[in-house]
Amino acid sequence: MPLQVKETGTTVDFINAREVSTQKYLFQGDTFGIYAYQGAPVTVSASVRDAFLNGNLSDLLNQASGQGMPIQYIRISWNETPQGSNYYITDLVVGVVSIPTGYVNIGPAYLIDALKAVSWFNQMISKLYMPWKAWELLQETQTQVPFRRWTWDAKSSGWALSAPIGSPIPDPPSSSELVAKFKEKGNIDAALGTFARKMLDGGYTVTLLGYKVQVSLQRSHEIRSGYLHGYTYTTHTRLTVEYKTDPEVMTAGETRSLIGWIAFCIGVAIIVMASALGAAAIIWFDNMSTETTVDEQIVEYIDPDTGQVVRRVIDRTTTTAPPDWWAPVLAIVGIVGVVIVAAVVLPRILPKREQR
Repeated sequence: MPLQVKETGTTVDFINAREVSTQKYLFQGDTFGIYAYQGAPVTVSASVRDAFLNGNLSDLLNQASGQGMPIQYIRISWNETPQGSNYYITDLVVGVVSIPTGYVNIGPAYLIDALKAVSWFNQMISKLYMPWKAWELLQETQTQVPFRRWTWDAKSSGWALSAPIGSPIPDPPSSSELVAKFKEKGNIDAALGTFARKMLDGGYTVTLLGYKVQVSLQRSHEIRSGYLHGYTYTTHTRLTVEYKTDPEVMTAGETRSLIGWIAFCIGVAIIVMASALGAAAIIWFDNMSTETTVDEQIVEYIDPDTGQVVRRVIDRTTTTAPPDWWAPVLAIVGIVGVVIVAAVVLPRILPKREQR
């Protein structure tokens, strides 16, 4: 039998994408993809195969879009061999690309769940061993090359919105409101200024090209307690900074100490931001803690095979918190530590506040 294919949309070049956990929370406007390959052959009934073959891809598109993750591209393919009233299925592959428009419960795991909510798709997938992988693709905004980009991913402590049972639960702040509040209270300019000064201490003049803040929310299932019902939320925040250095920090000549120095300077900036947010006592960003920082170098060059100018990430260093340099950062920042105690330790001791 010929290869069976179900496909729609526009393909995306993921050559510069980062592989991420399927459990990672992503952000409005990002491009991410998921992929699964059948781990072992399986025999299914003709009814399951027919439903899968004839299932309308628009069902998957509508389900994903309804959860804030419109699908830009999807491709499903497999080989099959009839066996009486059954079919022998091999090499089943699912690939999906999404650009989220929502900001609550956004990420690979939620997209996988959205697909599985469509019965004809889940009937087949549930009978297979299909380990999923995920990637995210960050599009830079700078035209200047080469340049470097670092991203800081962090999450807050949990916070709640509730109402008396029978009354509607209040909506969370909009994504634009969350971003505006982070920019207002996070003292980003001071943090990036600190980053630039620390890099200068290491012999590198930094030109900041721009930054971007993204915020998404992780929402629990509805909770009922006494006379109240509501949701708990965790705020996920990403700060992306694009910058140039003089002299240029080039991958081939970099040493571990230099990479460590960049990470150290980033860490100092993060402490400044986290301290400012903590001092502002914004429940949405309560106890912001680092999940990962990523430093990347982007260059342009001529592809010898095509003769075309291409832009590529040629260096990527990912650090998962708490990193080795965290303790030295705290020691050197000094007085900021007093603010951290007020912003981070005290909220853990005092009763949790509820968003009004």
